[in-house]
Amino acid sequence: MFNILISQIGLILLVGTCVFSWIKGGEAERLAAVAIAITWIVSMAAQTLISPQGLNREIALLIIDGLFAISLLVISVRYSSLWLGVAMMLQSGAIACHALILGQEISGRTYFICLNIAGASMLCAVVVATFVSIHARSHHKRDDRDHTPPAMPTAV
Repeated sequence: MFNILISQIGLILLVGTCVFSWIKGGEAERLAAVAIAITWIVSMAAQTLISPQGLNREIALLIIDGLFAISLLVISVRYSSLWLGVAMMLQSGAIACHALILGQEISGRTYFICLNIAGASMLCAVVVATFVSIHARSHHKRDDRDHTPPAMPTAV
């Protein structure tokens, strides 16, 4: 019951982050929102299609999260977004969780908790990146208005 509640809250946070970043963010945040959505869809498909027996599911999720981290890295470097870089680093926490569960060094409950903390922290970093983008755009617009040339004087 508790796992279902956490999953539903996580889904609401994930969708909310993607929608907020898509509507209010700049190009980098929109690309991050698309990467998050694609990763979520592919992860759900992998969990549904791959049987839970064996390590195939965990390996697939490890690969998916690795590709997601690489996409965040490319976006953060391309657009010089510090906060998307932070999101990428937090996503590496999820990759570490996958690696630890593959090595059977942590229990399933600890894996679940660590994965959710890493995911929620990554979503928070994307939200902060969106706020930073909004702030930068508003300052850019304000600077443009301050530097407009004065009107030509008219002869009266």
